[in-house]
Amino acid sequence: MLLLATLKTLQLWQIPKVRQWSLRPRDRHARRYPTPPRDESESVRQYARISGWQGAKQSLSVVATPAKKDHPLTGTDLHTRTDLPEALRVLLKELPRSGWDSHPKYSGLIRFWLDRHMMFRSLLERMGTDVEHVLDKSIAPAEYARRLSRLGGTFINELHGHHQIEDAHYFPFLEKLDTRVSRGFVILDKDHHALDAVLARFTGRANDVLQGVRGKRFIDLSAAMKSEIDEFETLLNRHLTDEEDLIVPVLLKYAPPSLS
Repeated sequence: MLLLATLKTLQLWQIPKVRQWSLRPRDRHARRYPTPPRDESESVRQYARISGWQGAKQSLSVVATPAKKDHPLTGTDLHTRTDLPEALRVLLKELPRSGWDSHPKYSGLIRFWLDRHMMFRSLLERMGTDVEHVLDKSIAPAEYARRLSRLGGTFINELHGHHQIEDAHYFPFLEKLDTRVSRGFVILDKDHHALDAVLARFTGRANDVLQGVRGKRFIDLSAAMKSEIDEFETLLNRHLTDEEDLIVPVLLKYAPPSLS
């Protein structure tokens, strides 16, 4: 009964009275803002509207959009790269991580954006710990399903919204500030398309676990969920780290008034 109530809260796909998580196709150009936000508070409000903070229970549908071939990029695939290409680290060398939080142009927006990245990492880590606990029978299946429902639903909606606001507003604006690193935004956009496919698969695995919580295959489904989380954690951390290494130095160096 507790599980059913939890699932209904998330509005998952009906099975019969329960709805599954799903993702709406993300169109980079569909919601581009005509001008940057006037100030940080407006930026946060725009972020909230797209990410769903003011309407978190939006209905979404699973689509993995193919990556656009905007530029011949070699050695930058999210699944295989180990760092940003050296040419795109030019601003990071000038403004290394160790000095970010003490930089005079380190703004509340940068702090807010980095905090969002830390939240995504934390959610995946917590879901990874939970699935390990259910596999070693440290927690009951119903308790694990309750936690997966809550943490997974938050992760799916918030990450999807985070990518929407970056694609629709921040990337098109920031990529124009320094041509030396503009190619990096093509890489980040390709990452988002790759992560769409991973997020769709993650959603499917999570729903399998939630639907099978009382079934004979629950342990097998949970083991598959663990593999999915492990892969997602590797790919997402690579993307978030590279995104931070590219974007934060741009914001520190140019401190655009509309975003500072």
